[in-house]
Amino acid sequence: LVFIQLPFLLLGIFYLIKLKDLLASRLFIISWILIGAIPSGITFESHSPHRILMVFVMFNILTAVGVAQFQQWLVSIRINYLFKLAVSSLVAGLLILNLLTFVHLYTVNFSYQRSQDIMYPFKSVAQFASIQQGNFGQIVFDPQFGESAPVIGTAGHYYLGYYGNIAPAEFQQNYRLGDKDREVLLGKYSIRKIDWLKDLDQPNTLFIGSQWSIPIKDVAAEKIIKVIYYYDDQPAFYAVSTKNAK
Repeated sequence: LVFIQLPFLLLGIFYLIKLKDLLASRLFIISWILIGAIPSGITFESHSPHRILMVFVMFNILTAVGVAQFQQWLVSIRINYLFKLAVSSLVAGLLILNLLTFVHLYTVNFSYQRSQDIMYPFKSVAQFASIQQGNFGQIVFDPQFGESAPVIGTAGHYYLGYYGNIAPAEFQQNYRLGDKDREVLLGKYSIRKIDWLKDLDQPNTLFIGSQWSIPIKDVAAEKIIKVIYYYDDQPAFYAVSTKNAK
């Protein structure tokens, strides 16, 4: 919801409450919003916008009601026609600006500024890890990442399976939970928390982790065989070898 939309959303809610002949519509909309909020409310995340999309759809419908009611009110009042036309044109222009702002933010700004929120680096991690499988006994991937603060990227094993061309049957056969902190095992892959002081001595291992998992300043340069970046060219993950890999 962009700021320009807010007044019309509130106006739509007001008219929905005010009009007495819309009882069935009120119950439907309220039920839709409450049911739509359940998937986001019971998830493990603090908030989950992609699980509440059906509620956003209803907000847009309420906004449309507000715009329609505003237009009806504008037509009904006795003022100069040119003034009405100017106000209608201003509202239409603001709504178009609202849409264009959203499109620009979503297609340009968001992917560049918030590439961690679309888990952009995970594809590159999976493709690189797939190439390196023959060079190491195991590959440890810690999906904790983030540009300004650490967050846990979920479902890293799905990226490794999909972009590593692991067949579904093979994936199901090899997928299992491990014994370490948030560990999932998939063939040579161990997706888990990296405990660098304990893991450092593991031989023939490729570690892929962010600055939040690996104290990269303390790692010898020759051990860093790959740096994976966000859209804005900031480092997202480091691939660190415990041997001299090809």
